[in-house]
Amino acid sequence: MPAATMYLKPTTLVSVEETRSYVLDLTADTFDAAIAKHDVLLVEFYAPWCSHCKRLAPEFEKAGQLLAQSSSHIKLAKIDADKYKSISSKYDIQGFPTLRLFMSGSPAEAEYDGPRNADSLVSYVHRAIAPVIRSLSSDAELNAFLKNVNDSSPIFLGFGLEESVLKQTATKYKKKAWFAVVQDFSEKMMMEFDFDKKPALVVTHPELMEQAVFYGPFEGVDMEDFVRQNMMPLVTKMSFESLKLVREDGRPIAIGIYDGQQDDGSVRQFMKMLKAAAPANRGFIFSYVDAAKWPSFLKPFGIEKGTTLPTLIVWNGLAEYSSHENEAAFIARDAEAQITKFLQDYKNNKVKRLKVKEPSFMEKTKDILWGLPTLYMIFTIFVVVWLLQGCTWKDVMRDGGLEEQHQQRERLRRADLEGDLGSERTSRDAGESLVISRKSEKKD
Repeated sequence: MPAATMYLKPTTLVSVEETRSYVLDLTADTFDAAIAKHDVLLVEFYAPWCSHCKRLAPEFEKAGQLLAQSSSHIKLAKIDADKYKSISSKYDIQGFPTLRLFMSGSPAEAEYDGPRNADSLVSYVHRAIAPVIRSLSSDAELNAFLKNVNDSSPIFLGFGLEESVLKQTATKYKKKAWFAVVQDFSEKMMMEFDFDKKPALVVTHPELMEQAVFYGPFEGVDMEDFVRQNMMPLVTKMSFESLKLVREDGRPIAIGIYDGQQDDGSVRQFMKMLKAAAPANRGFIFSYVDAAKWPSFLKPFGIEKGTTLPTLIVWNGLAEYSSHENEAAFIARDAEAQITKFLQDYKNNKVKRLKVKEPSFMEKTKDILWGLPTLYMIFTIFVVVWLLQGCTWKDVMRDGGLEEQHQQRERLRRADLEGDLGSERTSRDAGESLVISRKSEKKD
């Protein structure tokens, strides 16, 4: 597929209602028609009460708009999988939101598990319809290719490298990166991508202006290790979207932690040293997080108010981490040397392994309740309180619970019918609590 034809013209939707939104809103009746009519359709299976779905919604809409503006034939759609359970059951939807790509009516083998932002979603669907490896034969074709894939994904370019050498690795990592081989190129390209001989495999992160070069060997595991280690930038911002990616990589995660509210130059200096240490320590994933913006993530690692920042911890991605015994080590003049020594000691098992602190019962309950609608939240809290007091469900029904509410409503209904009672009712947000004010006056 030539670079100029990467984005195809859109098709016309038939028998599926389109609104002003750039995302089709499907039902059980329109779902099959949509996946059959569109060559490429990315579907979000969501639930209205899911907080993660609510966070994804504006990004998903933005992705649909970007695709429409590029005249792409790719469409985005969503379906309430909690309501239309026949559809969610058919495609084995286990959680929300789930993103599945449908091509020519058939679902992709696996769901999308990358970052949930508009640019990443657009990049993902474009890669899905592109060849595993683009074969380019001139500077002009290379420039056109780079312009068309202008997104946040890494780009691997094999200069003077045969497509067959790269194909197995490219197939494995196609969902996360772009791959191309270039046979004819100028010295200007060699200078631009900073390599001095061929064959060479260059990886570039255009948005961050980062790149690295691999000269081989191109057999065995060396090339795949290079690709895997360069899937992410030298230093990755730790976020909800990137957390899954860094954990799946398998390498220990060196997390630089700072206080973004500080403005004394220490943060900039610390980040500079962190980035300088990364190339020589590719056995680690380097990341950073602002303690003021994500304290709930850092609390299990013992990072709380009063902790000396900036600092560095190493996390195995599971239940263990290590921190430096000297809290002030990373604000000293030799902080860069301290970072390298700390990582080396971690590799050599010379630093203490600590257990990631499990969240308390109340913290777990808070996380569960966070995504529930108001009615479910109030009902769940009500049940939890009674259970903690040792009550059974029968107790709840009997002792001033749902049964009493029902009887109270019934008495009110009869009194209203008889005209002997005036009432004032106030409905609360949950719709379950009822406050009844009565005013009775004895007649002479």
